[in-house]
Amino acid sequence: MDSNACLPHLLVLAITLVLVSHAMGDSAQDKQRCAESLTGVATCLPYLGADAKAPTADCCSGLTQAMKTNKK
Repeated sequence: MDSNACLPHLLVLAITLVLVSHAMGDSAQDKQRCAESLTGVATCLPYLGADAKAPTADCCSGLTQAMKTNKK
């Protein structure tokens, strides 16, 4: 195969690698945002674990903030 015939294949490979690395980067950012959101709703754990009869005000505000900042 001559080098001109390989050029389109190399171009497709390069584009694929860029797209895959971009998608992986988004995934890492999504994980970080999710972790930050979960920290905000940690005060809900007693309610979710049935140790409290009602959620606290901190739980409700943390959940509201998490829903505003990170819908995923």
